[in-house]
Amino acid sequence: MNIVLLQEINEAHEYVLKKSWQARRGGKYTYKLVEEALLEINQMYPQQLDVMEKHQLVNHLKLRLKSKKVGNPLIAIFINILISIVAKLIVDWWFKRQGYENG
Repeated sequence: MNIVLLQEINEAHEYVLKKSWQARRGGKYTYKLVEEALLEINQMYPQQLDVMEKHQLVNHLKLRLKSKKVGNPLIAIFINILISIVAKLIVDWWFKRQGYENG
């Protein structure tokens, strides 16, 4: 993982933590979800991102993040709650960062 991506992950993680109490309670799980979401966005082609609206990108990230397997059922329930929060906040952060305030 390169330095720029790590800086983006840390910046996005701080944004998510500032915006959500539940995300702050998520600890390492929140960080991992932020990391996975940004890796997913970075793997998408710019053309895909240009035509996607916020809600489409949120739904895409939710599906991708939910496809990951978690062993403990209680943790899985908690992570499913976090996924919705993190996906929305990461997309908000990403659109603001790209200059699409009204996305």
